[in-house]
Amino acid sequence: MHKIALLLLVTVLVCLLPAAPAQAQSTQTFVSGTGSDSNPCTITQPCQHFQAAVNATAVGGEVDALDPADYGAFTISHAITIAGQGWAYVAPPATGPGNPTAITINAGAGDTIKIRGVRLDGFNVPASIGVFFNSGGRLEITDSVVGNFNNNEIIVYSATAMSLLISNTIVRGPGVGISLNANASGATITGVLDKVALDGASVYAGAFYAALNLSISNSYIDNVGSTSVPVYLGGSSPSAISTVILKNVTLNQDIYGVYLLGNTNVFLSHVTQTAPAGSASTSGVDFLSANSAAFSDGTNYFSGPIVGGTLSLWPPR
Repeated sequence: MHKIALLLLVTVLVCLLPAAPAQAQSTQTFVSGTGSDSNPCTITQPCQHFQAAVNATAVGGEVDALDPADYGAFTISHAITIAGQGWAYVAPPATGPGNPTAITINAGAGDTIKIRGVRLDGFNVPASIGVFFNSGGRLEITDSVVGNFNNNEIIVYSATAMSLLISNTIVRGPGVGISLNANASGATITGVLDKVALDGASVYAGAFYAALNLSISNSYIDNVGSTSVPVYLGGSSPSAISTVILKNVTLNQDIYGVYLLGNTNVFLSHVTQTAPAGSASTSGVDFLSANSAAFSDGTNYFSGPIVGGTLSLWPPR
């Protein structure tokens, strides 16, 4: 009888104990080409793929690559830093529904995502995308290389206000290059492109339902081809005026220069456009609608003519 009572007491006490917590996420995780996704993603037991490490990393934490390897396509859903050290490599899935994408970002409106020192190669996979910033607060891409994606190298598709920094980064075609799309009322995109080299790729910025505030500086856009425009700026929202500043920007071997459409004001300082040898430039700045405006401080050179409008004076910066 006493044994039964003791057993019942032990059972009650066990039931009252708190459940064991699930394994806590770490503020810093690691990946290695020789790791395993069944590991806890520590420096001594690293995971093999970015996705496993992202899943194991706490909000605001960091994933570090320990050695050169292909760490696989992945999706980000919270604030995080991906530190590739210049040797981390990511490619899109070879096949799959929709657009095979190397890095997909579906984060919260207050989340900041940082991608540093990562090499993304699309291998011309049909319809492939390098980085798709679908939702989140801020995206920073620095010291990286993104190229050979058949659709787009970097897409920002805003449904809420977003900010963007791309710095010290190479973007290679054949995809569009960098595409910014403000697609909902209030979904303003504030972007800075600094020290960006676009090779066979362009910048497309479309303010469809909200404004774009974009600065492109100390950058180089080279050889986008005979059917593409290096910088295409479109503002179709009647209630929002987009403002774009181009400063110290070289458009090299480009038969077109800057295209303006809709409610867009562009300010130009030390912008140079040169056409390929033996070919004539079609236009330097082309106004595609009457409600666009371009301002020059007198330091710019375009090998093509100004079409459809005039450059207004902008005091030197």
